[in-house]
Amino acid sequence: LLSALLLAAPLATGPAAAANEFVLPIPGNPDETNREFELAAYLVMGNVGIDRTGMLVVRSAAGVPGRSLQEIERAIGVENVRRRAEIDATLQRRGLPAAKREEVAKEWAEKWRAAAQPQWWVQRDDGNWQQGPPR
Repeated sequence: LLSALLLAAPLATGPAAAANEFVLPIPGNPDETNREFELAAYLVMGNVGIDRTGMLVVRSAAGVPGRSLQEIERAIGVENVRRRAEIDATLQRRGLPAAKREEVAKEWAEKWRAAAQPQWWVQRDDGNWQQGPPR
């Protein structure tokens, strides 16, 4: 479940790929599975959320030991680097200039937020947080 949101496998190119560009398949990479395991409980508990840009953030450190918080921040950093790379890859696949990056990033943010599980915290466009995908 979490992997469908957090992790997107490399996507094919061409017309078929454009139609399925935002499909977020379940990965088989062990490193990605470890990141999924690291973040799943914290998304459910509300310590980690999906901000309005589609990036993962620490919402609250309440009840999280310091060492675990560092591990969460590391896993979030790795995932957000992957998300930024996916945005850049989409620009390249579409043959768009860098000036269109914000537009593509917004598309991805909407998809990542819409794919949130009902118990996860997601930031709305107005900056407020809610559980589940924006309505």
